[in-house]
Amino acid sequence: MLLDKDTPIDDLKHFAEKHPKFIAKPNKGSFGANTSIIDTSNSTIPSVYNHLIKAECHSWILEELITQTDVMAAFNPDSVNSIRIPTFRTNDGIKIFGCFMRSGRKGSVVDNAGAGGIFMKIDDETGIISSDGYTEKGESYTMHPDSKIQFKGFQIPQWNELKNLAIQCHHELPHHKYIGWDFVLTKDGWVLMEGNWGQYLCQQVSSKEPMKNKFIQLIKN
Repeated sequence: MLLDKDTPIDDLKHFAEKHPKFIAKPNKGSFGANTSIIDTSNSTIPSVYNHLIKAECHSWILEELITQTDVMAAFNPDSVNSIRIPTFRTNDGIKIFGCFMRSGRKGSVVDNAGAGGIFMKIDDETGIISSDGYTEKGESYTMHPDSKIQFKGFQIPQWNELKNLAIQCHHELPHHKYIGWDFVLTKDGWVLMEGNWGQYLCQQVSSKEPMKNKFIQLIKN
């Protein structure tokens, strides 16, 4: 739900009855900045409402929490560790290019690279992580610095199902040429977290290969 100064407090009350614990993201925000998990069992609804309305951004997207599988949570249980799948609408159908995984750091509820998260290139065909982990500061890790799980060689579960889902999602948005999808693996399978005007810098940094020409080719096709 959207929460801003024009949202009745009863809307938040009804939302919290369904989702006592939820995540709040600044509307039109980026890089995971100021995103937090709110537990209404520890606060009153008026206090939560006033806290959000009086905050600097004033406008929020409230979402139910996603519970990821243990195998994905193992990298960092504090964040939902997502898979970015960029899809391109071309004359030859929808193509996938430049997939990568992200994992947050201990104590962080987001996995965004801009918030200190680590990203790793995924082989588009096999779903196997094919690089070490990198940060936007240029740090590199062969394994997660907190959980000590090795990155390279890790097989993303249910990879073909995930690719098919990404293509299906893009079919639902026929006027968009390029979308960067973020997916999370739950006990019920892959779920869509959000779609973005994506980017390929994380893939390029982690693969250490130029990607601009391939990106332009897919955009123009």
